[in-house]
Amino acid sequence: MRSLLSSAAVMLASCGMPTSNSTVQTAGGSMQVRLYVTDAASAAALPASASGNNVSCSPEAAELLCLVPGLSRYPVDVSAAGHVTMPVWIGLATASSDDSPPSPIPTRVAVSLWTGSGRFTWDRCPPCALTVIPIEVVDASSRAAIADAAATLTNCTGDCACRADAGRVFCDAPGVGPESIAVTASGYRTSTVSVPVASFGNQFCCWGGTSTTVPLSRH
Repeated sequence: MRSLLSSAAVMLASCGMPTSNSTVQTAGGSMQVRLYVTDAASAAALPASASGNNVSCSPEAAELLCLVPGLSRYPVDVSAAGHVTMPVWIGLATASSDDSPPSPIPTRVAVSLWTGSGRFTWDRCPPCALTVIPIEVVDASSRAAIADAAATLTNCTGDCACRADAGRVFCDAPGVGPESIAVTASGYRTSTVSVPVASFGNQFCCWGGTSTTVPLSRH
């Protein structure tokens, strides 16, 4: 199962998703989650909109930038012309090292919409192949990718190691989380990451689609 899930992550990660921002923008104390919206059949990027209680979203290039008020999970309706509106729960990932408090880190949610009209109904769940969390690990100063990074799920039993591939690590997302992940690399301080995983269809269909960028500081 781990192999199948990781393969799905590699496929989506290679489908032209924009690269992560190096900072989490703030406005009036709010923090930002990025939404990347595609057509479920073709995987083509869609001009989209999203709205929700206490959440405001605006377009930027091929993405939506959504400001959330805190470190919880928030419901938004994601819409595009000619497509079924999908309710999605989103949240912001955080990271901490040593005894430092958690800090927001760049977080993206990939959302697929079916063609049609109206709002989601129970028989129209979106594709949810991405039930792993892709993590890009970078040097906190240079923002360069760290090639030998590794990660481990900290709240699990059995095989808890994440898989490294093509400069990223991929961790299982067995639920909406938040998933606790220890990210390490030689010469760097370990970072403890907390990732709230997106869920689709008012949490009825499935979860997944969340990726993040983790900066590590040198010892």
